Amino acid sequence: MDGEEVKNGAGSLIAVAGLAVVRALHAHRASLKRREKLAESQPRQYSESLNAAIRHHSNGMHAEALRRYGELLRLSPNDPVVLTNAAQIWIDHGVSLHDAALALDLAAAAAADPATRAGVRLQRARLDLSSGRYSRAAAELTTLVTEFSDPRVDPAHTAWYLLGTCLAEMGDDAGAQRAFRTVLAHRPLAVHAWTALARLVAETDRPGAYALLEHGQGLIAPSGQGDLTARQSACTLLVEAALIALGPPQDHAQARGFLDRAARVCPESPYPPVNQAVIDDELHDLERFRRHIWEAVSKIPRTDQRLIAHMVSGAYSSEYGNLTLTALGQARLIDTAELRRRLAAWEHQRTERERSIVGRHNHYYNSIVTRDGAAISGVAIGLGGAPQAGREQKGSPMPGDSGDGDGGTS
Repeated sequence: MDGEEVKNGAGSLIAVAGLAVVRALHAHRASLKRREKLAESQPRQYSESLNAAIRHHSNGMHAEALRRYGELLRLSPNDPVVLTNAAQIWIDHGVSLHDAALALDLAAAAAADPATRAGVRLQRARLDLSSGRYSRAAAELTTLVTEFSDPRVDPAHTAWYLLGTCLAEMGDDAGAQRAFRTVLAHRPLAVHAWTALARLVAETDRPGAYALLEHGQGLIAPSGQGDLTARQSACTLLVEAALIALGPPQDHAQARGFLDRAARVCPESPYPPVNQAVIDDELHDLERFRRHIWEAVSKIPRTDQRLIAHMVSGAYSSEYGNLTLTALGQARLIDTAELRRRLAAWEHQRTERERSIVGRHNHYYNSIVTRDGAAISGVAIGLGGAPQAGREQKGSPMPGDSGDGDGGTS
């Protein structure tokens, strides 16, 4: 998978699997009055099929989840859980957003209980946010946080975070900070809220942003203690501090210090060494680059396709991109045929890089996607409206959608 596929969604598998859902949606009007045979006559089998689809969704197997959701919609076209979860995958990947809107409209009409209805409304606000309709999203999110007053649990927790994201996009930094601080006051381990708040603060107070992230790291995994999940989260905050230090004006020493601390907190994480390697590339330090890139690829799980794809994409603008690609190949994170193709493309672009009078763009990485106002993914909705595990991803505007005048996504 290359960088373009990552930018446009999850690639061809998502698109092909999504056809099943699209066909089910387009057949929906003709199916409204039919008896939902399997859901009524075999509720246990239907429930098991739905749970299997949700498991695939929660584990990041989105193509398979979409295929299963499509099968379920043929049997039960009114199921708001299936409609909402299919829409969530499309929104997460920024594809088929018109179909996502249709699915959410149908889910809203079919939802009977308040929890499921709130989940649909939350996803609709995410769709508006990712499509640049900020005023509409902010209005819905404000209503949600008013109706559901406990910020410790969803939908209020995610609604407060999305409201902060939306206000930041609208230029209301003070309002955005208040929203993120509301999340953290009730959910102090919410990594995405620490990160989003720190990036806002860093625009005017970089030391204050560092202090925020260090405070969050201390709450999540004090002295580097805790289970792997806690240490990974704490590591994410220290890596984020390093990325702030690498914004203009760059402070490489400060950034390296945060990355060293992140590596001590979570030695298992590939993100400290991979960002050290990017700094090495920028400083033309070949020996340190070799050491850091090999350390990084030894820690990257094959399931982290987002990081692998971004490293492949970043290699094209890197002086040492051939070494990055070779390391990925030898670690079997990309196959031999892809390695040969990527190396040939890197060599082809080498002359253009050498001719360019514009400075290279270096790719820094973190495990949480919240930059440029990215919206946290709504969680996969389970039976009875119970949330499942979720992921973060930023959507793209609807094709031909000009927004509502608030501005577009970046």
